[in-house]
Amino acid sequence: MAGIKRNPKTMDILSREDLIYLIETIGDARTRAMISLMYLTAARVSEVIGSIKKKHIKFEGEGDHKLMVVHAVRTLKKRGALKEMRRTIPVPYIKEIEFIIHVENYLKYVDEDDYFLFDISRQRAWKLIMNATNLFPYIFRHIRLTHLTIDYNFSAQELQAFTGWSNIAPASFYIHLNHRDLAKKMLV
Repeated sequence: MAGIKRNPKTMDILSREDLIYLIETIGDARTRAMISLMYLTAARVSEVIGSIKKKHIKFEGEGDHKLMVVHAVRTLKKRGALKEMRRTIPVPYIKEIEFIIHVENYLKYVDEDDYFLFDISRQRAWKLIMNATNLFPYIFRHIRLTHLTIDYNFSAQELQAFTGWSNIAPASFYIHLNHRDLAKKMLV
């Protein structure tokens, strides 16, 4: 399966369909929800675990305009001193239902609104994800940002707003387009 290589310049990104299949093969509801949330928010493991509580996930609107809104996604800034910033991520419900369903199912198991969804260590989360997918957890951030570029036509500035980056430079590191992606855009 594509996506295991470490070098971002040669990295093959999983298609949306392959990612959906991969997540659905995972037996553990917590791991399915953690990966789905990491993908949907383009967050790192450390930004999801011990950060997002049940009360931070809201469903707004209805029909084609329904959103899952994730509030308080932690973004770590490392310019000089470590600084923490919180961001809000809107996720279109209908378009992302294959991932949202895993988050919704897991929310049923979390008793209190004030509990962290994933109250485990970063190392434990890495191990769960690696064992379930044979992929490094950071790949889900690369996959999501590439999919936002291809599927939603996000510009570098929109990716900056989505991720909380201070500038657009990281976009060149996280976006992995191949000739098929370029051809699809050109033939529309």
